[in-house]
Amino acid sequence: MELNAVLQDLADWGGCEVSDFKKQFGESTFTLIRRRNYAEAIDTPYGKILYLTREGRMGVGLTNLYHPTVQALVNNVAVRRAVATLKAEGYTDPKPRVYGNAHAQMTDPDGKLVCVSARATSFNSHSIRLLAGRLFDGTRPELSRLFVFVPKAKRFRTLQDRYPLEIREVDMPQPLQAKVPTASKSRKKAETDA
Repeated sequence: MELNAVLQDLADWGGCEVSDFKKQFGESTFTLIRRRNYAEAIDTPYGKILYLTREGRMGVGLTNLYHPTVQALVNNVAVRRAVATLKAEGYTDPKPRVYGNAHAQMTDPDGKLVCVSARATSFNSHSIRLLAGRLFDGTRPELSRLFVFVPKAKRFRTLQDRYPLEIREVDMPQPLQAKVPTASKSRKKAETDA
């Protein structure tokens, strides 16, 4: 795969687990983008996650100096895993960030559009209700369903009666520690490890 397409994937979908990146793009591509300082891997409670550096972002035409938080990166991975789960069930044409950063759009087997939202970290019922209310407010008639992937799906069963909503368990490894560190702590750790 062309290097620009690899960088664009990281720009579009956000953080990617290092092991998944190597499976999808190969060890040599991983080594190349690290050597050229296009991407960096950071330790998170869920394992190592790769993300674009300033040079990588500039390589695909992004000029802002965005540095993702650990929480944003693990939620990017959750969206990637949710999309992979639905692809295995016959959903197609994934498009990142159509409805916001932690969301994707896909087409179901009947040709209808669905929104996929996922969190590796906490997502409360109030947030899900706000998201569903915003997506099904009548301005998106093409949208037929919302899939929400969360760590503990059983907590949210009551919301499914109100909206075309399906809540599922996100397929994430158990975190290595209970809480996701704040951005400043994780950045300090990454800087001291470098």
